[in-house]
Amino acid sequence: MITDARPVNRLGQFQQPDPSKVGYDMIHLADHEWGNALMEEIAMQWFADHPDCQFVEVREHAGWFLCWRRDMSVWGTANDMANVKPGSLPTAGINRVCRRETGVVQDYRERRTA
Repeated sequence: MITDARPVNRLGQFQQPDPSKVGYDMIHLADHEWGNALMEEIAMQWFADHPDCQFVEVREHAGWFLCWRRDMSVWGTANDMANVKPGSLPTAGINRVCRRETGVVQDYRERRTA
């Protein structure tokens, strides 16, 4: 579940995005979420739910991030040695910042029998 989808500027102040520039949306994964497959799945769902969004950055708690265009090509990554597909880039900063909720995930070892 994603919460707090509000436009912010670089100082964390809420604002409406400039319609003449194309920014990107940022999603922070919950503490127990990680991995490029999940990050890609979340980006795809974000694009499906937000038809106005052209670029999205998905971050996990350890600092790793991947950035996608609407066509699901990667435009940015925490891996500074990666080769990314040339193409359009955001012309503005962050439009929306979202954080996925951290739910309690019960470990199977914690289950007790009566």
